Amino acid sequence: MIKALPLPLLFALALGLPGCEKSSEDHTQDANKHQQASEQKQVEGNPGQAADEKAQADKDYAEAHEARASEDRHQAPSLAVPRYIKAPEKN
Repeated sequence: MIKALPLPLLFALALGLPGCEKSSEDHTQDANKHQQASEQKQVEGNPGQAADEKAQADKDYAEAHEARASEDRHQAPSLAVPRYIKAPEKN
């Protein structure tokens, strides 16, 4: 019984963890929230907290850029798709 438990747990983790990754849209939304919070802190007169929020927004924008660069690598190149499957090009 004890030996049979780790294998299903390993499979569950292997299938569940890739679904936990944030997409580039999620990072961008987080960055936008931090940017708005930074602007709000600046209006309230808290420049130190505004700078922290701005730094977090910049970090989230960088993470969004990195995620966007790696998201397209799982798609097949357009040249690999047969011509009869492709949608006609709009003129």
